[in-house]
Amino acid sequence: MKKRLILLILMLPMLALGQNTKEPTQDTASIYMQLDEDPEYPGGLDALMDYLYRNIHMPSKALRGEVDGRVLVSFVVEKDGRVGDVTILEDPGYGCGKAVAKAIKKMPRWKPGKLGGKAVRTMFRLPVMMSTAPADTPMAGGSISHPAGTSAPSNI
Repeated sequence: MKKRLILLILMLPMLALGQNTKEPTQDTASIYMQLDEDPEYPGGLDALMDYLYRNIHMPSKALRGEVDGRVLVSFVVEKDGRVGDVTILEDPGYGCGKAVAKAIKKMPRWKPGKLGGKAVRTMFRLPVMMSTAPADTPMAGGSISHPAGTSAPSNI
């Protein structure tokens, strides 16, 4: 039975690593938690999910081992919209984390988050569910969904 990659992308709220809620200063290392404007992937959430579905490929080792699991990745959207500091926080193994990190690192520039009218660095956490479901299952063919049918991530 032919197996296909299924990505269930659940957007988690953007989470900052620090407790910085101050106005932006010349400190370029700060990562902010509370923003006036959230960072946005070009084209919005649907475009992000489409990009990830097209660019994350289930490693052959994972297909052979029928590995299903969640890759949790965090990254920083920089002031200029570049994606950096990609870190795999959870990985089911078999190359799944590397596949997700590779796609994240190649993302186009985002619209950066803003605080006080100025672009700031923002942490994003993204869980990616990877599965080798049989092609005749209802979710086969690369179904992508997000929490409770929402069209955008919620903020904490």
